[in-house]
Parts: sequence; C-alpha cells; structure tokens
Amino acid sequence: MTIEQQGYFIGLGEILWDVLPAAKMLGGAPANFAFHSHQFGNPAAIVSRIGADSLGREIRSNLKAISLDDDFLQIDSQHPTGTVTVEVDENGQPAYVVHEHAAWDFLELNQPLIDLFNHARVICYGSLAQRSAVSRKTILDLLDHRAADAVALCDINLRQQYYTDETIHNSLFAADILKLNHEEFPIIAEITNLPYKNFKDRLHGIMDKFNLKLLCVTRASNGCVLCSRDELVEHPGFPVSVQDAIGAGDAFTATMAHLYIQNATLETIAIAANQVGAYVASCPGATPQLPANLKQTIMESKLPPDHKSRKSSATSIP
Repeated sequence: MTIEQQGYFIGLGEILWDVLPAAKMLGGAPANFAFHSHQFGNPAAIVSRIGADSLGREIRSNLKAISLDDDFLQIDSQHPTGTVTVEVDENGQPAYVVHEHAAWDFLELNQPLIDLFNHARVICYGSLAQRSAVSRKTILDLLDHRAADAVALCDINLRQQYYTDETIHNSLFAADILKLNHEEFPIIAEITNLPYKNFKDRLHGIMDKFNLKLLCVTRASNGCVLCSRDELVEHPGFPVSVQDAIGAGDAFTATMAHLYIQNATLETIAIAANQVGAYVASCPGATPQLPANLKQTIMESKLPPDHKSRKSSATSIP
C-alpha cells in the first residue's frame, strides 16, 4: 500500500535502547506508541534517527522482525544510536538517565517525511525529542505539514531537565490531545500560569488555553482522568502485579488514540486504556504482545473483558 492509501499512526521522536541491569530493550515513547498501534491493526511508522552503528542495525532488525515500518528511520553517521540507563525500584517504577547527543537529537526535515505527514492519521510526540534545537525545529515543522484531519497527540513525557517553558507551550498549542501523568500535571499547570487551585478547573483551564479536544491525566496504579469539552470521566485502574512500568503509559496512549478515532466513548477509552496499560506493567519491557482476546475487543472498539467490575464517574472529581 502507498502512504496515500494508509493513514499512518506515527511515533515522532526518540527511538533508543533502554539499558536495564539484566538486559537492553527497544524503547522510546514514540517507538512504543507505534508498536502498540500496530498491534491494533493500524499502519504505523516510527519517525526517528539512529546511528550507523551496531545498535542502530539491531533496531532495524528488531523492527523488521515485528513487521514495523523502518522506512522513516534516518541514519546518522556522526552520532550514536540513543541509549537510556534504566533503574527499576522495588515497586516496578523506572528511573531514567537519558544519554545526550544521540542520533535522534538530529532529526532532519526531508520530502519523504513531509509526504508521510500529509497523510498521517495520528501523530504522537513529546518534549524529550525536542531537547535539541535541530530535532525541535524538525518536529514542529512536521506537525505543520500534517493532514488536515490528522490528530496531534502530545504525550508530554517530561524527563530530567530536558524541557523548557517555550517547548511546552509550542507542543501544547500544536496538540489536539494532551496526555500527561499525575506528576507532570502540576508542572504543566504552573508553566502555563493557570491560577486555579481546583483540579477540575485546572483541567478545563489547560483545555481552554490550548484549545484541546481531549486531556488525559494518568495516575499510575490509580487509573486516569479523561476530560473532553463536555464530559469528564474517572477510572480507578486495574490492580496488577507490576513487573516493571516501562512502556505502560505508551501502551495506554496507543489504546486511547486507536479508540478516540473510532469515536469510542470516554468510558470505553478509559477502561480499555487502563486495562492495556496494566497488562504491559505486568510484563517485563515496554512492548509485550497483548492477549488475543484483549487486542481483538479493542480493535473492534468494544469494552474489554472484566469492565463490569469497574465504574467510571465524573462525580468524584473535586
């Protein structure tokens, strides 16, 4: 199929190796998003940059093995493939050291990428890949080239010191959907100079300021809050024995994006995304294969198994 016939789910930004004490695993939030989007039957592409080195060749080999498109991975002869040192605590929560001057810091604008973005369906991007001026300009330029009906999904992903107020503002003004976690939410509220103390008012204040269609705040094991222009839904999450939480949020994001463009209800999105995120957290690494029954129900935009044991509510939000 040609690009024009497909409408890609695009992970835009970093692709890298998560280096854990026991092993290295393919990672990077945009790459994880593309992987899980592909699991739901969507044509998916990773737009990033790797080094002309053994780690870069290994990335391409891994992507081909899982039938993911690697046509939009640029090769950099001067900078190495990205790596992140990951430590996981006793609760399965990861801490990251993202090494600098990686190939994905130097993403270049070119005609094949412009053509791809002219026919995008969903574009997932964050702030980390914008830590360098080169990739930041390329990412914002590509967002300007997106198809008129493409959904720009900002999974803000604040890491270490790799963001500025300007980067946050530019990223959010370009977005249709914003997804962030409960630790990032007060940071964004402060950066955007919202005076509200009330959580619900802050949600609507962020939506209004950046003209968002959907805002999602994830709460780790405590589920999420989804807020649209006329509805607010809370879900408490699904209890799970956590192996590690690496990539759980990216799996959540991919599920949310898939169901959003299918016009699923916020309740369906919240339940399904929490269940997928919980499953990934119960597995080692960011990109496990999902159970066939769970994947199928999401591909068909149905409520996942066990949804009746959980309730969504707007009434408990203060």
